[in-house]
Amino acid sequence: MKQLKLALLQLAVVMATIYQANPQRFIDCIEAYYRSDLVAAKVLALRIVFDVFASWVLIMLCQPKGGVANDK
Repeated sequence: MKQLKLALLQLAVVMATIYQANPQRFIDCIEAYYRSDLVAAKVLALRIVFDVFASWVLIMLCQPKGGVANDK
């Protein structure tokens, strides 16, 4: 359960970081959805998902082998 909480926290941090780095990508996705341009909305959403996944993988690769240092 602790690993799941840690993973969700990391995912939230990644989403917030990506949003701060490029908020226009989120805005464009929402605008495309409301224009009923579902193809563009899906493409933009996939780009966001890919950014999140790639960032999360980098975080997981940079963690120490045993997990978090204070994990007991």
